[in-house]
Amino acid sequence: MEAYKVLKNEFEKNWPAINSAIANGLPIEPKIIQIADQTCDDILDKTTKEIETQFTYKAWEFAGVDMDEEEEDIENDQDGEDEVGTVGGEEEEEEDVLKKKKRPLGDTSHYCPVELKRNGVLFPGNSEIAAKYREKTYYLSSAEAREDFIADPKDFVAGSKCLEPPPLRILLLGPRGAGKTIFGKELSKELGIFYISFMDRLQELVLAKTKKPILKAGEDEELEEEKTLTEDDISAIIAAEAKLAESDANKSENEEIPVEFTEDEEAVKNYLAEDEPLHQDVLEAFIKIGDWWHQEPYKSSGFVLEAFPHLRDEVSFLQSNGLYPDCAVVLNIEEEDVIKRLMPARIKLWRTKRDRKLRKKNMIKERKAADRAKAMDKRREEILAEREARKEERIRR
Repeated sequence: MEAYKVLKNEFEKNWPAINSAIANGLPIEPKIIQIADQTCDDILDKTTKEIETQFTYKAWEFAGVDMDEEEEDIENDQDGEDEVGTVGGEEEEEEDVLKKKKRPLGDTSHYCPVELKRNGVLFPGNSEIAAKYREKTYYLSSAEAREDFIADPKDFVAGSKCLEPPPLRILLLGPRGAGKTIFGKELSKELGIFYISFMDRLQELVLAKTKKPILKAGEDEELEEEKTLTEDDISAIIAAEAKLAESDANKSENEEIPVEFTEDEEAVKNYLAEDEPLHQDVLEAFIKIGDWWHQEPYKSSGFVLEAFPHLRDEVSFLQSNGLYPDCAVVLNIEEEDVIKRLMPARIKLWRTKRDRKLRKKNMIKERKAADRAKAMDKRREEILAEREARKEERIRR
């Protein structure tokens, strides 16, 4: 063991000089492999990887040297061309445009390859945060994304197969009455992607407690299919009215316990009723908008999202969370057209509701009248029977 220590110390003493000689005299760089607690297969894998790394393309940060090369290429391309007189800012602006045109972009064009690979999102890269790989420039979304790209560029660029684009994600916007719901459903059906109504999603989150949809001022409830009232239904309604009338005399004993809403549910209620802005925490953790981009089945299929974003803060939420759509479709409509579209339907709805109420009221009224007539006939028969019984009793006496 002592002999081994002597040899090891001798090697470590001579190694700096050997390493310097190799680096200065040979076109190679020694690679140090740590073998502690490693198997032979592990050491072989590490050694093979280190050797292969020397012969593979590497990515590097787009820096001043690359900019100088671009300028030289631009100057060479301009040799022999007629000079056009430009001054000051115009010349600088033209030069910047020319640089971007001459700069060969990578497989993802001006989108970040790291975001595309990891999150399936076409996230616009930043030209100030760029990297070069195989003589092509890649724009990254952040400094961290650039570090990851430089560490393993092959994982983020096209290999033997082309990069697959993310599924189509469409935002469908427009004023109330523009026909977003009808068009959105038809569009999603035509494209074979999901249709998502943001407002319906919010209603689902609170419906268990509200028991019915929350409406804004001026909105009408959807008309449910009319149910034919049976005799039992009418009897139940009359009994319920009688019970209600009886309970009115003692309301304190029969008062319903108020429903308690969480803070997030209250925020959703206020948004639906009064358009109060939703906090970003509610959008992220409670409504979970990011799931439509990152979770199945929406992640691989795509979607049409109706009525979101509705406010400016919601646009900021999408941007700050990297939730980029592929396009936004805005349905524009004139006020007169909205009135023409909505007014006949609303009048028809009002008339239908009114007719239903009248039919129900008349049916109950007729039933009550029939019940009163039956009761009166029964009472009349009872009185006649009582009179007849008294008359027979007097005769017997």
